[in-house]
Amino acid sequence: MSVAAKFGTVNVKYVDENGEEYTVMPTQAGSYKAQFSVADTDNYNGLTTVVVAYTVNKRVVNVPTLSASTIVYDGAEHTPIAENAYYTISGDTDAVNIGSYSLTVTLINSSCVWNDDTTSAKDYSFEILKGQANITSFTLSKPEWSYGDEAAVLSVEKNLGNVEYYFDTSANGAFTNTQMPTNAGVYYVKAVIAGTQHYDGTESEVLSFRINKSQVSLTAPTYNMESVYYENTVNPSTAYVTAPTAKNHLGGSVEGTFTYRIELGQAIADGCVDVTVTFTLKDTANYALSTTSVTAKIKVHTVAYISSTNYGSVESALKNATSGNEVWVTAGLLDAVIAQNCTIPSGVTLNIPHAAGKMNSNATATLEVKDLSGMALKTNITLNEGVILTNKGTLK
Repeated sequence: MSVAAKFGTVNVKYVDENGEEYTVMPTQAGSYKAQFSVADTDNYNGLTTVVVAYTVNKRVVNVPTLSASTIVYDGAEHTPIAENAYYTISGDTDAVNIGSYSLTVTLINSSCVWNDDTTSAKDYSFEILKGQANITSFTLSKPEWSYGDEAAVLSVEKNLGNVEYYFDTSANGAFTNTQMPTNAGVYYVKAVIAGTQHYDGTESEVLSFRINKSQVSLTAPTYNMESVYYENTVNPSTAYVTAPTAKNHLGGSVEGTFTYRIELGQAIADGCVDVTVTFTLKDTANYALSTTSVTAKIKVHTVAYISSTNYGSVESALKNATSGNEVWVTAGLLDAVIAQNCTIPSGVTLNIPHAAGKMNSNATATLEVKDLSGMALKTNITLNEGVILTNKGTLK
């Protein structure tokens, strides 16, 4: 309500039906008069009081209703009456747990009236019932991975409760283990929400996943090709320049044992024979070899030959000799060693160079003293201690 005057300031006061005066327009329900006036000054005459009567009616408020008289427990707070600026809600507001509850709704003041023409407070009751936990989705971020990789992420969509994951090695197992497996194998997992006094528990379907063995790759050693060895005396596990490696699929070193072997009977190609390097895993449960062995070349002396084929040891040559072959121990060696038990096959001649008029012997074998024609240089043969040289063919 507003009033304007040509001169001066309009003064206003409000009076209720009991004669009580107000400087601010009342908002409570009731009948009022607004009195307006302008005071006299030297320049103009004032305005006598103008009175305007008006009435503030009571606010009619709809009696609220419960949005639900029974609520299934869902872990949230509940006050099943809508808020309103003209009434207050008291009692068991924001109820969570199962049980029976009551609410009271009260008009904010006497200027409000319910739409049923009453003004007294309204009472209500409601109940929260026991709920049911549900798992609507249970997934693994990946169905398999390799030992040492980051494990899969387990995810669930649920309505309430805390989820625990249980693992087993059988789909029908006891499922008591709560730790994500790390070793290679096939496993099963399910998600479980344990029941409480407020809701019944549940569990998901069983999912399976696989942790594969980490594949181990081998690299061969490298040998110094400037060094030359006798095939039957070299130790290939110490002669390399660069050691062999065993690496998992992530590039990390894997524990195990390297063994080295030069197979007798190899033909020498370009002065070299193959060293076979075999790796034995320490942990076979979580690692698998993509290949069990690798080969590297090592340079060796020609110790014996058959026709145009060279061998790194007398044993190698005899192993490959057939009836009618002549096996020649190479002239020019300061020393030729027969290191392993070997047999001269029937029909094979083993030609052994030696110094004229001399012989070498031990308790198990005696070599015949004889000059061999066609040998440029005569050298000595040594039989290692305990080696037996069996003569089925011809020993010269």
